[in-house]
Amino acid sequence: MLEGTYDLDKLVEAESNVVRTEAYDRSIPLYVNGNGGDGSNFVMRSLLIRSKGKINDVGTQSLGYMESNKHMDTKRWQDLWIKHRGEEMGKRIIGILQDMQGRIELLNRNLKSLYYYAYGDTIKVGVPYANPLTHTYLDTLKFPKEKGSYGKWWPDPILEVRTKEPFSGTGRGRENTWHYSLMVPREKATAAFLQKRMQRDLKDHFGYEVTIETRDMPCFYIKAKTKALDILPTKASGSKPQKNKVSIDGKEYYSLKNIDWRELIVRVHSIYGGSKELIRARGERLPPFINATGIQGKIDIDIPVGIQEVSECQAFLSTLGLYIEKGTAPMKVVVIRDPQS
Repeated sequence: MLEGTYDLDKLVEAESNVVRTEAYDRSIPLYVNGNGGDGSNFVMRSLLIRSKGKINDVGTQSLGYMESNKHMDTKRWQDLWIKHRGEEMGKRIIGILQDMQGRIELLNRNLKSLYYYAYGDTIKVGVPYANPLTHTYLDTLKFPKEKGSYGKWWPDPILEVRTKEPFSGTGRGRENTWHYSLMVPREKATAAFLQKRMQRDLKDHFGYEVTIETRDMPCFYIKAKTKALDILPTKASGSKPQKNKVSIDGKEYYSLKNIDWRELIVRVHSIYGGSKELIRARGERLPPFINATGIQGKIDIDIPVGIQEVSECQAFLSTLGLYIEKGTAPMKVVVIRDPQS
């Protein structure tokens, strides 16, 4: 300092560079327990981890499907959420969706769930629920990404393997459950790219062979007698659905006017799914319900409050001139087989 060669700015910069250097131990994988940093600058990665049951998240039986948020119309969704949930909640929801672009996080899943995610359809495969904000179904010609494949894809892989035990994981922390995490750059975040990466990871570790086939699978056909053609078509005016709780002859009903046909499928599927009369094996999927009435427009129905069993549902449908018949329909199926020797 007395000689005039001391430069405080250079000293601070040199010390800062030392502090910014991340400690790295070659014997420990990169970013594990902070080795080499916190891992916040990943560009691409995939992780397959045995579940220890310490993370509380979606269970192994969830009917998940791969979808891409890359081309999501965030402006339309943000406007919709703001309108129905307020500006703060709307922006928060959109922020979460944008953060998830290019990422797949599946926790506490069994192998059937992982394989279905990697090989199944990339549009909605579950029951066709209405939009939770508007209570209506979007025009799928105008919004093709809102289409669903309910009744077109069987909602569970078919196992043609010698040993099914590796696929038997049934809950958080149980054996044969896994975490799978995948991160890719946003510009690559299409469903097709994500599925290919996931398929490769599953093939490399587990080795099973997978094909997508069309098979005749079980279903429930909703059919109509002649009087249904007069009773069901809506008599209501306007385009908005009308949903009220009413009393008819001393009994309570859910009065649904000018509703989409899919709304009836949702209600019937829910009753059958929760019925104690319809005995199903643990984890067995409920076959889809298919509209075979010939009626495609809006309908009016009054559903008695408290229906819980299949027999009650069938009696109610009979008053509308409807009945349910078991059958089969061609559906795409994910088939898993043992590795070829």
